Amino acid sequence: MNSSSSIGLSEYQSDAELRKVELFVGYPDQLLKFVSVCCMLFIIIGVPGNLITIISLKRFKQVQNATAIFIINLSVADLLFCALVLPMVMFSYWTHSWVHGKVLCRLFPLLNYTLVIVSLYNIVAIAIIRYVIVCHPMKYHKIYTKRNIRIMLAALWTFSVGFISLPFFEIWGQMGLDPKAGSCTIIPDKNNGNPKKAIVSSSIIIAFVTIFLCYIRILMVVKKSALRIKSHNSTNTANVSSDESTDSSNNTDVSDIAETDAANEQPQMPQFTFQQGNEMKKKLLPTKKDKKLRTMVLVIMICLFVCYFPMTLTKMLYSHVDTYPVFNIISYILIYAAPCINPVLYVFMSKEFRQAYKSLFNINK
Repeated sequence: MNSSSSIGLSEYQSDAELRKVELFVGYPDQLLKFVSVCCMLFIIIGVPGNLITIISLKRFKQVQNATAIFIINLSVADLLFCALVLPMVMFSYWTHSWVHGKVLCRLFPLLNYTLVIVSLYNIVAIAIIRYVIVCHPMKYHKIYTKRNIRIMLAALWTFSVGFISLPFFEIWGQMGLDPKAGSCTIIPDKNNGNPKKAIVSSSIIIAFVTIFLCYIRILMVVKKSALRIKSHNSTNTANVSSDESTDSSNNTDVSDIAETDAANEQPQMPQFTFQQGNEMKKKLLPTKKDKKLRTMVLVIMICLFVCYFPMTLTKMLYSHVDTYPVFNIISYILIYAAPCINPVLYVFMSKEFRQAYKSLFNINK
């Protein structure tokens, strides 16, 4: 059997024959061992980290909102990735072979790509929720009803599984062992059809563009609101309208992920006194909250770029990855690290969600 070619699983007579195929030919052994150790660390961190996130957000009633539900869904996908995908990856890098048999070789790409896409589009969904809260706060209750959220979650999983089902059922591409990639993955079918580049590149690029546009719009709205309120300081504060006050109050809370104000059953439209108007204006000026928002957006975009862009570049230049083994390996390490980074990004950067963690471990405020 040619160890450098990708062939369908039907060509292998047994699991033992599949195991004999050498993976990562030409790669430094120390580099492959390093990836195995990294995978082990990601498992040790990712499994309990995501599990704690799920339990904390489920138990803490104060954050029972759309963002929390999608973060839980994100953590479920990341937990499954750390518990099911990374152990198989770890052994493949350590042994330079696929030791898990033909059945798991067929299932591995389905799990791997499905969970990565689900995780990525949960991040997109969280960005869209924030966009709605800040830019269209009155539409939040109409869009994010319990029924609609269930439909969104079901659609997200169905789309992800459906996309990867094309090569799984050999409609477009097929599942097989690729010695160059070093694992079981999507490979060309008998007609040379291969959706791998389309799946990886389109998913990441669409997600990046959507997230970028959402957060840019959020920053623009918050800045515009702050400038508008600041300009009112030179006028009579008693003329501040209740509509402007309500719209601005929604914008001040975007530095926290949890949409506490938007989660109320009905939005309130209170009339503000002179003193209340002054206090609200001070809150809306570009202070620590605005800086925190800008920092949060910057951190999210940098982490997404660092974790996913190298893999996109690798897949787009797939035929040349063996020329740059170190870059190829680094791109895999970064995407394997994403399930460990997500809980930190979307929980510890929110005051409400940090409180959920403290509540789980009975830590005093």
